[in-house]
Amino acid sequence: MSSSLNKDGASKEMLPALAFQEVVLGDIIGRGGFSFVHEIKYIKLQEIYDTGNEEAESRAKFASIFDTTKSDDTDNNVNKKPPAQQYVLKTLRPDLPEDEHNKGIVDLAVESQFLSALSHPHILSLRGHANSDPLESRYFVILDRLTSTLDHKLKIWRKDVGINMGFWLGSCIGYCCGRPHVIHRIWLERFTVARDIASALEYLHSQDIVYRDLKPDNM
Repeated sequence: MSSSLNKDGASKEMLPALAFQEVVLGDIIGRGGFSFVHEIKYIKLQEIYDTGNEEAESRAKFASIFDTTKSDDTDNNVNKKPPAQQYVLKTLRPDLPEDEHNKGIVDLAVESQFLSALSHPHILSLRGHANSDPLESRYFVILDRLTSTLDHKLKIWRKDVGINMGFWLGSCIGYCCGRPHVIHRIWLERFTVARDIASALEYLHSQDIVYRDLKPDNM
């Protein structure tokens, strides 16, 4: 099969299927109730896992992203993020008790199935997955990295508002020496984030998906 179809019938590019031993992991950068999130250092492909020409091409294309020996003369942006900062690997925690382990396996398999069919600018994309059965304990998914969270951003906004509101001189006068243009910018950022979250949820609902873990730490 050359591609998958989402619910709207749009064709999607084949995702690379990798063996766990082909992915060289870095530090653990996130912990969930059932999972660990690892940095990815690089991909070390083994031809034995190439199951066909198209699959091999998909795997090689993804692995080449992590090849730091290659230089792109057309891109002179020295601040471009290295691949290890763009993607993460999410897999089941090995320290779970049996009942939570079984539930975690199912949760990760369902998440993988949903993400493979979704495409939205404000939803993290599935970039690859394990070549094993989704119900195996070593199954994993490769996702875009969440570089910041709304929880962190809320703290920054509160601090910036406090600094730029000025001095309170009583109800008759109000605030003095504030920076209204900064406050205006912060409000625009807040409304933009609210709109983007609403857009993502509207899209999920259009796909008959209810997201039940909506919180600032996950956005």
